[in-house]
Amino acid sequence: MANKEKNQVNANFTDNVTKFVDIKFPHIKGRKKKELIHYCEVHGWYPYYAINKFLEKIGYKNIKPPILYCIYLYDKRIRFILYKYIGIIEEYYRAKLYNITPKDDCYYVKQFDFGKLIDTLSEKKIIDHETMVHLNSIKDLRNLVSHNRLILVDSSGKRNMKSYKAFKLVNDMLYDNSIKRSYHADLERAYKRNIYKEKYSYRLHRRIPKELKPEYTD
Repeated sequence: MANKEKNQVNANFTDNVTKFVDIKFPHIKGRKKKELIHYCEVHGWYPYYAINKFLEKIGYKNIKPPILYCIYLYDKRIRFILYKYIGIIEEYYRAKLYNITPKDDCYYVKQFDFGKLIDTLSEKKIIDHETMVHLNSIKDLRNLVSHNRLILVDSSGKRNMKSYKAFKLVNDMLYDNSIKRSYHADLERAYKRNIYKEKYSYRLHRRIPKELKPEYTD
């Protein structure tokens, strides 16, 4: 990239961050402002914009940066946890396909992405239509997780209901008896804590608005 183009990109990047900080947090000065700009530079300003918009919609006033960091961290920890357990579900269903596939064709099964795996399982009648729909919802959630995108709040600043419905599907599918027997010890720990709360400190969980917790119903 030519220096002129690179400078323009850097200028646009800095402009987006400072605009967001100056417009939404005009009262933040000094070290706290530098800290907010730093986190916007590291994580991108837009996730914080979406979180801030959500908080405004549910009635928060005088929003301060620490609640933005807290929600972002909460979302990120859920992503890490979900990636692990969605991987267990994918492994379980890939094994079902391996087990009916001739040895010479297993190489191709290994190359299937999650979407192709689900389609093949459905075509071969290994799973029913309802399971296919549920797995596709989990696949969409996995894509958000894999690309490090917010999963609790959507781009319009609303609670991402598709994610929450997929959470429940992951939870329910993990505790299906056939999967539970295969991963007994790991899932027993997850079951006792619930996959949404595993590894969260009480202090972190307490600061999250109730509207973002998986157990919330409006």
